[in-house]
Amino acid sequence: MSANLTQHDTNLANSFYLELKTGKVEFQFPPKIVSDGRKGNWREFPTRSYEPYAVYTVAGPRVIVIHATWIVEAGSSWSASKIAKQLVNLRAYFMIGWGKDEDLIAKFRCWQIGGTEEQSCRLTDVNIKYSETLVSTGVKTPAPSSMKGIAGSIANSIAKAASTSASNNTTFPLKTDVTIELRLWSQAGRGDKAIQMVDTKLDTTVFPDWY
Repeated sequence: MSANLTQHDTNLANSFYLELKTGKVEFQFPPKIVSDGRKGNWREFPTRSYEPYAVYTVAGPRVIVIHATWIVEAGSSWSASKIAKQLVNLRAYFMIGWGKDEDLIAKFRCWQIGGTEEQSCRLTDVNIKYSETLVSTGVKTPAPSSMKGIAGSIANSIAKAASTSASNNTTFPLKTDVTIELRLWSQAGRGDKAIQMVDTKLDTTVFPDWY
C-alpha cells in the first residue's frame, strides 16, 4: 500500500509528470515503462538485384507505453473518488477534441528516460482493467475546476463523474490497472511554451534529448 512505500518510491511517483488540459494525472505508485520506441518509414522498390532499392521518407513518432496501478486504501488520501477522478480524466482526453486543437496537447516528463523538461505529446490509447475484488468506500466530492471554456466544462464533469462513480452503491474496484500509450512531438513546444497545434506544421526547433 502507498503508506508503506519508501520515500524514494513516493518521490518517483510524484516526479512522473503527465498533465492534460483537464488536469494533472496523479500516480499512487511509480508507473512502469512497458515500451519506448520509434520507427522509420521507408519506401522500397523492386530491382533486378538481390534486395529492393530503399528510400527513407520520414521518422515515425516516439511511442512510449506506460502501465500504472491504483489501489483503494482506507485511511489515506487514495480514496475511490480520487482514483476515479484520474481514470475519468484520462478517458476525457479523447472527448476534448471537439474544442480547441491545442487542448489536445499533453505535457509529459519521465525521469531520465527523456529530457529534463516537459515534452509535448498526444495520447492515442487508454486501457483500464479493474480487479474482481470490490471494496466499500466513502465519497468525497472533488472541488470544481476554475478553468473556463470547454476544458473547464469537461474538468467539472470529471469531478462530478468521479464522485458519482465512486458513490454508486458505495463500492469500487480494489485495484485498477491502466495502460497508456503516448506519442511525442519531438519538434513541438515544451511545457507551457507548447505552441504545436494539431494538424499544423511543426515548429523548426528540435529537441535531441527527446529523440
